[in-house]
Amino acid sequence: LKKHKLKVQEGKYILKDKVEKDLTDTIISMRNQLLNLPNRMVIDEKIKDDLKKELQIFLDDFSDSLEKI
Repeated sequence: LKKHKLKVQEGKYILKDKVEKDLTDTIISMRNQLLNLPNRMVIDEKIKDDLKKELQIFLDDFSDSLEKI
């Protein structure tokens, strides 16, 4: 157990919970950036609405695929 704790402290092992949290944080950040992309663009409102819908569909599909892992 001491050897295992030492390897974690040395960075040779990464805890599963940390990997899951970091991955979740990264995905949430990417999702928010994608969803805000149309708002940062100077485009026609209809195109902006269509882009938001397409991004939401993409993110929903992506989220569904992650749940299967």
